[in-house]
Amino acid sequence: HLWLAAAAVTGLVVVWLALGRRIFMQKDRADQHSLQDRLIKLKSSESDHVYYTRKNKKLVTRKIELQKFDPTLRKRVAYKEAKK
Repeated sequence: HLWLAAAAVTGLVVVWLALGRRIFMQKDRADQHSLQDRLIKLKSSESDHVYYTRKNKKLVTRKIELQKFDPTLRKRVAYKEAKK
């Protein structure tokens, strides 16, 4: 009987660990989707060069405009948020 009790307890632990791992894996997938939602595309105002960066859409509701280096023109230019 002791062996059966130990097997039942270890079986529960294994099931609990498997369920916990599945929940964590699903949570990681959800985090990846939220990262994709926060990705924005910054397009150069003077060429076709593009940067991708993250944006917190809850805190920053306006469109982003940044000065960044454009490697095709080899100078700093304005990059504006564009549709993906």
